[in-house]
Amino acid sequence: MSLPDIESGPKVSIIVPSHNHARYLPARLDSIFAQTLQDFELIVLDDASTDDSRAVLARRAGDPRMRTMLGETNSGSVFRQWNRGLRMATREYVWIAESDDCADPRFLETLVGLLDRHPEVGVACCQSRVIDGDGRELHLSSAWYESMDATRWKADFIGRGTEECRRFLIRQNTIPNASCAVFRRSLAEKVGGAPEHARLVG
Repeated sequence: MSLPDIESGPKVSIIVPSHNHARYLPARLDSIFAQTLQDFELIVLDDASTDDSRAVLARRAGDPRMRTMLGETNSGSVFRQWNRGLRMATREYVWIAESDDCADPRFLETLVGLLDRHPEVGVACCQSRVIDGDGRELHLSSAWYESMDATRWKADFIGRGTEECRRFLIRQNTIPNASCAVFRRSLAEKVGGAPEHARLVG
């Protein structure tokens, strides 16, 4: 079977790894389908949930852009799920949209637009608003790392990867979650995907 033509098919593969997040899945999926950029395929990976997740997913099964993979045995690692999704992804860009998050409707339009305009950039990310289990905003994610530089994350910038690692990422995770980033699938494949042995910050 041949893969879809990347020039004529959707631009973004959205991967939603989920385990026992039935409470959050409706808001997550709503925020995906409400994106102003609708040029995507959606891959939902349920990691053997024991709550009502599968019923939530069944109610969304009619959208032809959505593929749902139901695991019978828990993988034991969200990063295994990331890699499973990457192997299924067929599009130029990837967004790992974690199942207990939601996104601004302009998220994909904004970050995909940045990647389109800057072919030298491998990953585009944005601020996250940290919310509690009831959706109440607590603070911006930059509150965790702005002590390293008070102004850096207040406006758009392009940084060299090695420099970002040397100055910032070695000290603190300035890309606080997968949900705030869109990256080039080719680069993820080149580095071999996520480290499945990791427990945090994959």
